[in-house]
Amino acid sequence: MRYDDKTPDGERRSGTEKGQIIILFAFFSTVLIGMLGLATDLGFAFAQKRTVQNAADAAAMAGARQVAHYKDTAKTQAYTEANTFATASGNKMTATQSMPVCQYINDAFKAPPDATLGSCIADVPAAASGVHVEVTETHDTFFIRVIPGAPQTLPITAQASARVEVLRNVPKDGPFILCGSHAWAVVDKAGNDIAGKGITKDIFTSTSPAVINPDAVGYTFIIRDNNIGTGSKTAPNTLAGCDTPQGWKGLAESGGNISANVPGWFNYRPGTTVSTTFTPVIGVGGCKPPIFTNCITYLPIAINTPSPTTAPAGKQIWVVGFAPFYVTGIGNNDQQIRGKLVDNFIASGPSDAGFDRDKSDKPVVIRMIQ
Repeated sequence: MRYDDKTPDGERRSGTEKGQIIILFAFFSTVLIGMLGLATDLGFAFAQKRTVQNAADAAAMAGARQVAHYKDTAKTQAYTEANTFATASGNKMTATQSMPVCQYINDAFKAPPDATLGSCIADVPAAASGVHVEVTETHDTFFIRVIPGAPQTLPITAQASARVEVLRNVPKDGPFILCGSHAWAVVDKAGNDIAGKGITKDIFTSTSPAVINPDAVGYTFIIRDNNIGTGSKTAPNTLAGCDTPQGWKGLAESGGNISANVPGWFNYRPGTTVSTTFTPVIGVGGCKPPIFTNCITYLPIAINTPSPTTAPAGKQIWVVGFAPFYVTGIGNNDQQIRGKLVDNFIASGPSDAGFDRDKSDKPVVIRMIQ
């Protein structure tokens, strides 16, 4: 068998036919390369779009956390934290990625061009409940750039909005109830043992509404102890700081809230047995029955019964609000329970708009809204 340039009927191909085949080959090769280049460039662009969107989502969530953490005594701005996540190495593929837009938003915001509350560089405004961000990046094209008129670079933009909302199902049934007036502090913010130094803290700066005392955040308090007894604001430091009922150990009764709201009356439990029937706390590190130590739970906070209020029959104590604590057990069988007050623990679960940056009486959720 021999190979030559003859046609099937034995005639030789002309030079013109050879030239046509070369032209057709060149044309279709250009088309194939163009399709390959378009697929490669578009595929990279789609992947980069997902990366940039992830960065925008993370930045919005981080900015919203700064909104949740705002205190007049410790003012926060959302930009730095949001920008850190927007440009983090794990959230980008090019050095050009940036966050040109970061704006505070309120509950009415849904999507641009809705009005915002100003730049995230400033302190969190009183009306703010979240942030809106835009993240952009520009990268060089690979193959499509060889086609005349095709773009040399492709810009990618992603938007995200996150808002702080109020947890709908507030955990109202904790295994303990803490005396919040002059609470007995045993470990300070630096981790130093101060159990014998007579240091007490009020958990709330006000009780109507309940606002967490920023100076108490980070301290560890006695929650349950056989020696809490019945105390008062002038009692020895081995006692609880608020007026507590006779036989008080710091324990909450299972199904302990008899009031639908706070302030209100809650049932306490005498004796030494801890109730493990309580509402689980959804979120990173949240307590879930029957585990109640080495995790975070919301505890009812009690104060002295306000005059002229009269306690109903039974074992009741006056609760004014809730606060998140990291709970730990000390001694055999957790003979003493301690709790470290944490600030604005972000829970998970169904939520509703209505966050107020100047109040701390309700658990919060960070919700992506765009």
